[in-house]
Parts: sequence; C-alpha cells; structure tokens
Amino acid sequence: MSVICTDLPERWRAGIEAALAAASPAITATDVLLLGGADAGAARAHIAAFAAKAPAAATEGQDRLARAQVIWILPEDAESTLAGALRQAARDHAPDLRINGIVLGPVHPQPEPWQAAWAPAQAPCPARPAPEALAQALTYLLGLPSVTGQILHTHSPLR
Repeated sequence: MSVICTDLPERWRAGIEAALAAASPAITATDVLLLGGADAGAARAHIAAFAAKAPAAATEGQDRLARAQVIWILPEDAESTLAGALRQAARDHAPDLRINGIVLGPVHPQPEPWQAAWAPAQAPCPARPAPEALAQALTYLLGLPSVTGQILHTHSPLR
C-alpha cells in the first residue's frame, strides 16, 4: 500500500495528514493517489500516470475489484466545473482504478436581497471541516470496493 499526494495546497496538508492517520486501517490493501487542484487537464495526466503503474483489478467471484484508487480533493469553488472531468476519468479507468472526489469546506451562495434578513439567524459554517470529517470521508471511499465517480461533501448542510 502506498499513498501519493499530488497538487495539494499547503493549507490542506495538516488536515489531510491527520485524516490519513485516522483512516490508515482502511487503506492497507490499496494504492491511493490523493489529488488536489482545479486544473482538469493536469488531473487527467496525473491519473493516467498513476493508472499506468497501478495493479490490475482483482477478480472476486464474478466481480473485478480495483486495487488502486484516486481521491480528488476538489476546491469548493470549482466543484461544479470539475465534476464532469471526475466522472469521465472514473468511466475511462474502470474497473482497474476507482476515482472519487471530496469537496472540502462550506459553500456559501450569495443571498438574494430578500434573504438578507435571514442571514443573522443562520449558524455560521466552519471555515474548514474537521480532520475527523475528512477521515470519515476517506475511510468511507476507501472501504467500498464498488464506489466510483462519486463526490462526497464534507461541509455543513447549508448550501
């Protein structure tokens, strides 16, 4: 098992390292590429290079299960533009590679003028999810052998 981190912003490093330490029991049997950044072209290149080195899918009964996984940590402001690239990469590399995404942080849409009166009544979202939330998302994605092309959100329910 190996974990490769690529293009992750410095501000995420401490939280991701804490999450990896907490999620380590779930990642013992797979190679993992943790990918950051908002450039879909660069991400596709990193994924293709990782896929070329990744072990082939294992056969269990009638199923072929991936032994390698990419988790793309998507910037909250670019999630909608990168979702299609993530899902296309998941289709292109299945079943040998599972590719999923995690969106870090809250999403705060600009309120409409008539909603401004409600703003003080809403509880503020944390600036960044706790490492425990990221660890749970990593553990979830790493532990399910058939999940690919999905995006998990680790922010509050306010969207």
